[in-house]
Order: sequence, then structure tokens, then C-alpha cells
Amino acid sequence: MSLEEYTTAGTKQRFMEGIAGNSYPQIVSVATANPPKRYTQVEVIELFGTKDPKIVKLFKKSHIKGRYLFLPEPGDNGIIRNETNHELISKHLRGSIELGTEATRKCLSKQGVDVSEIDHLICVTSTGLLLPGVSAHLVKHLKFRKDINRTDIVGMGCSAGVPSLRSAVQSAATGGPGKKVLLLCIEISSAAYVSYETIQAAVVNSLFGDGAAAILVETQKDPSRTPNGPHIIGFESRTLVDHMDLLRYDLFENEEKKISLILSKELPYIIGNNIEDAVYGLLNKYGLKKRDISHWVVHAGGRKVLESIKYNLGLSNHDIRHTIAVHEEYGNMSAGSVFFSFERLLKDNIAKKGDLGVLIAMGPGLSIESALLMW
Repeated sequence: MSLEEYTTAGTKQRFMEGIAGNSYPQIVSVATANPPKRYTQVEVIELFGTKDPKIVKLFKKSHIKGRYLFLPEPGDNGIIRNETNHELISKHLRGSIELGTEATRKCLSKQGVDVSEIDHLICVTSTGLLLPGVSAHLVKHLKFRKDINRTDIVGMGCSAGVPSLRSAVQSAATGGPGKKVLLLCIEISSAAYVSYETIQAAVVNSLFGDGAAAILVETQKDPSRTPNGPHIIGFESRTLVDHMDLLRYDLFENEEKKISLILSKELPYIIGNNIEDAVYGLLNKYGLKKRDISHWVVHAGGRKVLESIKYNLGLSNHDIRHTIAVHEEYGNMSAGSVFFSFERLLKDNIAKKGDLGVLIAMGPGLSIESALLMW
């Protein structure tokens, strides 16, 4: 199938000019990082001293095999202490610097890029609030240039990976060939945990993990230089404001007076009912059909959410195999999860020139975000 056949008459000229001139920004490198210690679900409930049989069953029946977490050392009784708000915020800062540093260094080293070459740093998180933001701390720690542009994106939750990629693309495109934008999604979910024993809290505590993903976006100066990454063609968003309360932070209204996440059991069904509109809206924009997409990369938002997306889009387990693997091995790492799955796709090295892929992420708002990629 030719490039002309991928487009409609209304978008053909712009699309072809972008491809011919290689002006679409490209993902040139991706890397991830996690805390040093991984916990099984059984280990987590034992460390929290959980005895409620319903909560124990919820953890044990989870499809998640383990998660990487920053947890305090247990006391003499084998149970971890309840961290204060101050300790949780401090943990978020330490974890963000640690994982952000590791992911950045791994990402840049793959392409032989020095931190001094980065023109714009975009940092994304929803698991802690810092002022100054994560970006300032990393500029200091990693010694980025003093004149680097910084952006901190806070509060978009699990869906943030895709719209923050859009911001990176816009920055790279505006900056022109050779401009390098580093996107960092850093989520220290263990800094937003509450230990009170309710099913609602247990669902969240059984699902989320800590992790960071670094993505280097650049508009190439030399079209012959082709790193193993796709060009980012376009985006599509859906914000379902009638369902805002299904996924949100509970601001100090719980018994521990801490920020905690509310995750409604209706969420998978609402996402499933709206996923076609969001994804086919993206494909229709470029005159594409589902059969034109070779690679699907979905946010690891939980087993029921994945099943709902798979059913409504008519995808197979093979189509979302990288997402299933990330969910089982890491849990939900919020904004960075979709890039953990994407990194696995790149490591497979199966994408061929001309292949199309779709990134999908869901989060508070309620939002469904998608991006079209082309190798």
C-alpha cells in the first residue's frame, strides 16, 4: 500500500510533504527505570499487615505478579510503618531524582547524546506535588544547560504520556531540525499510598507501581539517519467530563488525611464504551482503517480496562502482548506505563518501514488519548 493510499484527499498534501521532507518529529530513543526492589502481591499485603480476607483475596487473584516500589524497611514485627505526609513528599522527590536520572542517562546514551544537547525538558507526574517541580531538580542534579526550556505537567494521571508526547512533538517541530526534546514520565505511586483497609483503597494499593520512562524526541537534520523509532504523525483526544468522578484524587477526606486515589468499578465499562470513538477518530483523520495498523501500544491500566479495550476494538492478546506483559510484571505505573510497553515493541525490532502504530492511554478527566506513529 502506497503512502497516498494511507491518506484522504483532504490530508494528502500535508501528510506527503511532511514525510517527504522528514519534518515529522521522531522518537529516537526510549528507556525506563524502576526502584531496585520488586515485591510480589503477597509480600505487599504481608508488609502492610493486612488481615481482611476480602483484601487478601483481591491481591492474590490479581494478574499482577509483582511491582517495583519504594517502601520503608519493616519494623521488628515485619510490618512497615505508616509514613507521614512529609515522608511521602520527600520520597516522591528522592524517587523522582533517582529514577529520572537513571532513565535519562540510559535514554541519551543509546544515541550518544549528552545532556548539554537537550533543548527542552518536559517532566510529567501525578503522584506528588513539588515546587519547584521535578524538572528544576533534575536540571540541577544532571547539570542540564542553564538556558534549557522546562515544562512540568502535573495532574493528568495515567493518560499524561500521550498528551505530553504531543507537547514534545510541538516543541521539536517548532524548534526545527536538530532540536532535542526529552520527555520524562516519573511516577512514584508509593508516595500516594494510604494504608487504611477498605476495598476502595485496596484496589489502588494492589494496582500501582513506581517507574520512570524517558523519551527523546527530535526532528532529524539528516533524513538518512534513521534510529529505530517512529515518526509521530498526529493525535486525537476525548474528554468525557460527565465521568470526571470515576478517576480522581480524594483530597484529605479519608481517615489518614492524605491524598488518595479514587478508582470507580465503572471505569472499564465507560472506557470501553468510548474507546472506538477516540481511536477511530484518530484513524478517520488520516483516512485509515483498523487493518492498516500493525502495532498497538496501550496503557497498562488494569486487567478489566484492558479486556474492555480489547473487546471493543476487536484486538487480540497478541496485539496488546507488550501491555499485558508490562501489567503483569510492573503493575500500573501511571503516565509512564504506555512507554514501558512501547520500549518492548522497539526491542522486538519487528516494525518495518511504513508500518503504522497507535498509542492509547486513559486517565482522569475522564480522558482517552491516542497517537498515530509511522516507521
